[in-house]
Amino acid sequence: MIAKEMEAIRAMFPSFYVEPTEKIAHKAGDKVAYLTFDDGPSELTPQVLKILADNDVKATFFVVGRSDAQSKKWMKEIVDQGHTIGMHTYTHNYRKIYASPTAFFTDLSELNDLITEATGVKPQIVRFAGGSVNSYNKGIARPVADELTRRGYTYYDWNVSAGDAEKGATAQSIYQNTVNEAVQFEKAVVLFHDSSTKHDTVKELPKIIGTLKKNGYRFDKLDPSVKPIIFKLPAQ
Repeated sequence: MIAKEMEAIRAMFPSFYVEPTEKIAHKAGDKVAYLTFDDGPSELTPQVLKILADNDVKATFFVVGRSDAQSKKWMKEIVDQGHTIGMHTYTHNYRKIYASPTAFFTDLSELNDLITEATGVKPQIVRFAGGSVNSYNKGIARPVADELTRRGYTYYDWNVSAGDAEKGATAQSIYQNTVNEAVQFEKAVVLFHDSSTKHDTVKELPKIIGTLKKNGYRFDKLDPSVKPIIFKLPAQ
């Protein structure tokens, strides 16, 4: 059933392709932190961008489908300030997007069109809502991931979570989670959120950046040449 659907999907969304990019493995000894922000843009995005600029840090924003004029401006600012913009699904509605592979690609291609129109840049990277493997998408995770890869896209999970979307998260827990987990890895891909309620994330961001710098980390943005950290896909 899924195999038949995937075959049909191959003929759909003819413009939803990018050129595949060769991946560069991480060099041992290079301590690098990739700060990533999901769920934006929001009214907090300008504050996040200012903190990043003040600290000379480039980051990655996985945005959702906000099509109002202000949100499109924020998307453009992300790109104009030298950060990477990626796709995080249009609706972020787990039940809807993971109902079937067709539903997923319909949603994501709509977001691709929005970002391209708002920024003039065609996004090349993806973060699945909830990560590449979650309780909603287990049945379709592998075929969808394979089809994304076939179309030239690179998807990224994370190995460090600020926990800022968890119930009961505090400014202190966001700081401690990020720093305690990041220092365990030379290549730290850090999950933050950029939705309008994440004031504590914004508040702690300068301190987190400062602490990681003191621990010898440099900062970079994700691009398709960065070998991704991904969760283990279920067997087919």
